[in-house]
Amino acid sequence: MGIAEGLEGLAAVFAVTDHPDQTARLAAAAGVIRETIAARALPLDQATFQAYVQQARNAIDAEAWRRAWEEGNMMSTAQAIILALG
Repeated sequence: MGIAEGLEGLAAVFAVTDHPDQTARLAAAAGVIRETIAARALPLDQATFQAYVQQARNAIDAEAWRRAWEEGNMMSTAQAIILALG
C-alpha cells in the first residue's frame, strides 16, 4: 500500500500546485495499484484525497481529465513513479 499512498500524496501536491492533469494520472495509477493488491485507503484518508482530486477535476475540462485519467490507468507502477518524481 505504500506506493499507492505515495502516489496519492503527490497527486494531492499536483492538485494544489495547478497541475490537474498530473493529479488525474497519478490518482488513476494509484487506484490501479490499490485494486491490484486489494488495498483500500482508510476512510479519512480517502475523503481527504478525494477532495484534492475533485479540486483538480474542477480545474480542467472534462475531456482533458478523461484523457489524463486513462493515461494513468494504463501506466505501469514504474511509469507512475517516474512521473511522480519527474
